[in-house]
Amino acid sequence: MAIETVYNDIYERRPIITNAAHCARAISLATGSDIYFGIGRTSPWEKENDEGFVPPEPDINAENLDELVGMKKADRVTLVEPHTEGEIDYAGMRFRTLTTEEAMQHKARWVLIETTIYFKELPPVSYRQTGVFSHVKPKEGIENTSVLLAKDIEDVGILEVINNRKVVTRQSDTKDTYFMIVEC
Repeated sequence: MAIETVYNDIYERRPIITNAAHCARAISLATGSDIYFGIGRTSPWEKENDEGFVPPEPDINAENLDELVGMKKADRVTLVEPHTEGEIDYAGMRFRTLTTEEAMQHKARWVLIETTIYFKELPPVSYRQTGVFSHVKPKEGIENTSVLLAKDIEDVGILEVINNRKVVTRQSDTKDTYFMIVEC
């Protein structure tokens, strides 16, 4: 916990965000507005072809993906928690799904987000960024679709998560599944 010097030899402890508040944020994300996965950044990273290349650190102030290609509404958004006997394996950890009530009891702060982009739902392009968006506002007349091209979006809403990655190439004859667990 951070301690701050407020005057010469006078110290105060800074406030913290409680586990219950982290849990409330996770519940809000999991039960709130529609969640979308987006792909973007079609232009290469600098030195992308160099041996040992690692993509740059994502910009914590980013509000959108670079060169947004499009978005797909998440097929599954659910509360989860780490659990040794969980049914979900992600990044070397096991998780189990929870109801909202269970999440509140356990003060769980993790949200599983998953979607599959089928074949020609989004253009076959090379991309280098993925993101999770909430509060997306499609243009008028396109509100009831799960797939949005960049030109179909009035407001991208809130970029909740951004991931810079090595180049991935979508093919028109493949489907791509995106699966992520975020900690709130």
